[in-house]
Amino acid sequence: MNRKLPGFDTLQLLFAGLASLILIGAALIYVPSLLNTAKEERVLSETATLGGLVSQYKMEIGEYPDKLSDLTETKNQYGPWITEVPTDKMNDGKAYQYSHNDTQFVIFGVGENGQAESSLTKGISGDDVGFAGR
Repeated sequence: MNRKLPGFDTLQLLFAGLASLILIGAALIYVPSLLNTAKEERVLSETATLGGLVSQYKMEIGEYPDKLSDLTETKNQYGPWITEVPTDKMNDGKAYQYSHNDTQFVIFGVGENGQAESSLTKGISGDDVGFAGR
């Protein structure tokens, strides 16, 4: 008596292997893009938080801080506004770019090209990610 044992036949194994290869290929294509998107979202969140703290600093002190590290210090009866200034995760942990004048400020991380393309006059531009405020 010729009895068939339970299990997969060759055609089923071939389709399963092909499906696995397609999924692995899709993961190799899309995972790096998703990781970059996550870094951009983190930079956007951190620069927005810093922007809120810079605005609060100006409201309490009367002027914008000269540098972001001023937010970690006490000034008069105010502060510190933050214990540690976060760093740009898209730019190997370097400091965020920050500049201001009497009426506005900009905080940003440089994008993938590593070039600072944003400024007070242009706002956030190029592939930079950040926050501009008044």
